[in-house]
Amino acid sequence: MVSGMRSVSFALLLFACAPAATLPPAAPPPPPRVAPATPVPVPEEAAAPAPEHTSPAVDERTTRLVRLGLVWGKIRYLDPWVVEGRVDWDAALVGALPGALAAKTDDEAVAAVRVLLDALHDPATRVEHDAEEHAPVAALRPPAVAQTVDGVRVIPLGVSEWSDVEPATERVAGELATAKLAVIDLRVPSRREVYVVQRVIDKLAPLLPSHDATGLAARVVEHRGYAPQTGITSGGYQTMLTSALPVTYPAAKKHHASRVVFLTDGRAGVPDLAWAMQQTGDAAIVVQGSLVLDELAGAEVVPLGAGYSAHLRRAELLGPAPRPDVQLDAGAPEAKVLQAAVQAARARPVARTHDRATREPALASRPDATYPDEPYPSREHRLLALYRFWNVIELFYPYLPLMGDVWQDALPEFIPRFEAATDAHEYALLVAELAARIPDGHVGVWGSKELRSLFGAARAPFEVRMIEGQPTVTSLQGDVPERAGAAVGDVVVAVDGEPLAARMQRLAKYMAASNDSWRAYRTLRTALTGEEGSVMKLTLRDRAGATRDVSVPRIRNRPFKERTDPVYRLLEDGIGYADLDRLQNSEVDAMFSAFEKTRAIVFDMRGYPGGTAWTIAPRLNVRHAKVGAQFFEPLVTVGNADASFFEQGISPTDRPVYQGKTVMLIDERTMSQAEHTGLFFEAVAGTTFVGSQTAGANGDVTNLALPGGLYVSFSGHDVRHADGRQLQRTGLVPDVPVHPTLEGIRAGRDEVLERAIAFIRTGK
Repeated sequence: MVSGMRSVSFALLLFACAPAATLPPAAPPPPPRVAPATPVPVPEEAAAPAPEHTSPAVDERTTRLVRLGLVWGKIRYLDPWVVEGRVDWDAALVGALPGALAAKTDDEAVAAVRVLLDALHDPATRVEHDAEEHAPVAALRPPAVAQTVDGVRVIPLGVSEWSDVEPATERVAGELATAKLAVIDLRVPSRREVYVVQRVIDKLAPLLPSHDATGLAARVVEHRGYAPQTGITSGGYQTMLTSALPVTYPAAKKHHASRVVFLTDGRAGVPDLAWAMQQTGDAAIVVQGSLVLDELAGAEVVPLGAGYSAHLRRAELLGPAPRPDVQLDAGAPEAKVLQAAVQAARARPVARTHDRATREPALASRPDATYPDEPYPSREHRLLALYRFWNVIELFYPYLPLMGDVWQDALPEFIPRFEAATDAHEYALLVAELAARIPDGHVGVWGSKELRSLFGAARAPFEVRMIEGQPTVTSLQGDVPERAGAAVGDVVVAVDGEPLAARMQRLAKYMAASNDSWRAYRTLRTALTGEEGSVMKLTLRDRAGATRDVSVPRIRNRPFKERTDPVYRLLEDGIGYADLDRLQNSEVDAMFSAFEKTRAIVFDMRGYPGGTAWTIAPRLNVRHAKVGAQFFEPLVTVGNADASFFEQGISPTDRPVYQGKTVMLIDERTMSQAEHTGLFFEAVAGTTFVGSQTAGANGDVTNLALPGGLYVSFSGHDVRHADGRQLQRTGLVPDVPVHPTLEGIRAGRDEVLERAIAFIRTGK
């Protein structure tokens, strides 16, 4: 099933030789983009809220470089030749960038684009001057009149508006009913009429062929999500070359002309029906003007300024390579053109066998090069990194409509900054800062020792969270921090001599997050990281307000399991408790056996699960739910940038279904699969959420690769509640809101669990 998908008819795609005519009419605009999340909250001396986003002014030089980046990206991800691996497209950009960077005029910038496109050696992908004027409707060609020349009926279509389609179809059909030989004149004064012409030809198709005829076939690039550049993902993302079966045009059943000539020009192109009839001998094709045959499979036009446009290939013909019967200069006298068309109509019918296409693609799926030996890439490779990063997110990020204009404005903002980066450290920080513009908790940057030195490879040996707006130690790992003098309930004031508030503010611009809950948690944890084996010097404030300095060794980053009680156990009043942060699938059956006679289960999802949602949900399905979540997968192909839709189902079970109440404990640490678990439990049992807003990041992570050996992860699917409500950025919203307090933390209480038990007891 496809939601909001703008399909592309290959027959329509193949019809248009003229670049502006190869894609269907503009689709409805995408959903309005919303503003990004507010900045990270920090303790104590919090900065004033940032002003609302406004698009910055962009100078002409940067505007030209933006255009180059757009053209490069459109070709990189949608041109079959490039996706098939026939061209080193990175090298093409690196070769074109010196001219683009030195360009002082639009003409010089266009010349750099030509250098880029010339690397393809593809006549269908080129720069052209926009010589054609788009005349107003009133100035179009007046209605044409059919005439007979040497026994051949010459029938101009004479259409300019959609309202002309029906009258023109009836008129031409009437002419064809009495003509033995006919020339159908498809030439148009401007490209704006091409779709009207196509519609008339579609309606005439049942009247024209004498024999069953088959049109042209082509294939296009199709991306279902963005395939990860390293490692694997649960998303199943892949890139394909998709072919459509050619259209078959049945022989006409009514009286029709025995031979037809299609007279066309470089604006109107050649309809697929004409190529089909040419192969059976039913038709000849006469073209006046330029006909770029390799462009028959479709093209996209991208304005470059200064009256120029880039024409970009969008599909690849399969099988026979088509050729017109007669091709004349664009400036040929009308009498000569008409004479050529009439002669072609009177010529003996000959079935054409088109020359076979000689290009055989060297198909391969190759990850993008990262140039890991160059941690400080050249200026050209730094801009390659920016173009690659920006285009991948622009095309494949499923939550782009939630970003407002932030991402559009990021490209012109970062072009001069990437160009000016002075060393590997500054370059890596720019990548991290750009990544943080994406409001997604799944976004992260890795692969650079420069970033490891900033974000640290080792963490604090305790959990720290924002409690009542204060960065508070909430649990200790092992006895090392306690021996060093740290205690649960301490507030962290400074780290390594730097006030924690300032440290968090300094790091905040590198922290990607879907919402403020996760941003604060992520920034706070990062503020305490450092080099492996290092000792952090902390200033802590106790419950009495007194401060003390302690030194605590950092430990290697690894999963930190905060709770140490039994993974599942019975609480008071017939309530079961299961810690989904630690529960394994092998324990699920035993857990349900232990909870068989309970009246409620509390599922503690303040952490990350072990894939148990798919095992537990069927055992909770009192609602007989069929769907646990909705998925929208980016579908990127020619003329289309939407999403394919599918529903993730709930598996059936032959085991007993738990009938009691279910509650889930949540907070900012509930992220991704943890939130997905909540979607399933909500769908099958109406589970009540107790706690605080979750991280708001879900969607089968994928990643992109950048020069300098860097990788950037991001959410690859748009995942929603089973009823279609938004999850990303919003997270799971608690039905019973409750936050831990400093007093409760210091007293060793779990106030969220206490509130859940109270809810089960009272229903309030």
